[in-house]
Amino acid sequence: MNELTLPSGKIAQTLEGTGRILLNANRAAQDSAEVDYYIVAALSRFQNSEGGWDALSYDELLDDIDYEDTMALQVIVFDNVIATKMPDNSLRLPSGRIVKVAASKTRALVNARKKAFGDREAVPFYIIAELVQLRNEQGEYETVIVEELWDEFSYSDVLALNGVVFEKKTAPYSESQVNPLPDLSGTVSNTRKSKK
Repeated sequence: MNELTLPSGKIAQTLEGTGRILLNANRAAQDSAEVDYYIVAALSRFQNSEGGWDALSYDELLDDIDYEDTMALQVIVFDNVIATKMPDNSLRLPSGRIVKVAASKTRALVNARKKAFGDREAVPFYIIAELVQLRNEQGEYETVIVEELWDEFSYSDVLALNGVVFEKKTAPYSESQVNPLPDLSGTVSNTRKSKK
């Protein structure tokens, strides 16, 4: 959880959510331009006059929050959502989990569509689950099931996997850095491609 003072002077928190936040944002959004804002609203809280924290709805974000405040929240929510390529070709996710991603095959897409049962917004999660293996404590790789992506993986890990599987995005490994994840301040990633 991050606490920050926004450009307007309001105090906000950003929470660490799971992959289900992304699924719900994809389902709620009318188009891809809305997805990031649904995610920011779901993960943001504002300090109220009594010192407590109030949740933020998507409509409140759009109608009541200054643009500069929204941009500041986006930087925090979407910071460091990239996987780091390790020397053995495995990937380290933002949480530190180690995974391997199989080469994309058409069968993964077919299997994902079957498993999603017509839920179009869930198909990318099923594709990721078809292609990703998670390293366990014994150093062996295990298949990931989609419910783990939704309920156990952080949203930042799922966004990083989305970048790897669909955009082939990774950061290079560097032994000289304690945390070899790049600083992505000021950037915002999309979780879904626009429909054309």
